[in-house]
Amino acid sequence: MEKAALLIIASLAIGGCSSQPEQALVRDPQVPIIPSGPTNQYPPGTVIVIATPGFPWAAKDVASVLSANAIAPDLSLFAARNLALYNKNVIGLVEVNVDVDNFFESVSAVCRDAETKKVWQETRVLNFAGGRERLARDMVGGLVTKVTGKPCP
Repeated sequence: MEKAALLIIASLAIGGCSSQPEQALVRDPQVPIIPSGPTNQYPPGTVIVIATPGFPWAAKDVASVLSANAIAPDLSLFAARNLALYNKNVIGLVEVNVDVDNFFESVSAVCRDAETKKVWQETRVLNFAGGRERLARDMVGGLVTKVTGKPCP
């Protein structure tokens, strides 16, 4: 048993623990694309902004400063990515990630195009101390200054 454990550790040390680079999602040809037009609920050029669950205000803060027609609906990451893939009026997706529950707190905004490929990412790592909500609001405030006026995509 010990030899097996040592063998696994040695193979990880030699081979490394790397992961595959993030891949863009692939459209399912069976799913119809929502065309532009009067029946589409989103105006042309819409960018969807979503945030980590529990921080919906972060998506609204970031959406208010982007240079595009950005909105912050209450959607899951899965639903938002599908919307970007299958709705012709949605041109981008911004994911606002708020992580204040780890030792190194961080917030980031990741802009993706309609094919969900990463276009840009801005990150803020700064600890002003304080409670979870106050820390998140301070860090998102700093992130908002970094993404003000940025186009997505």
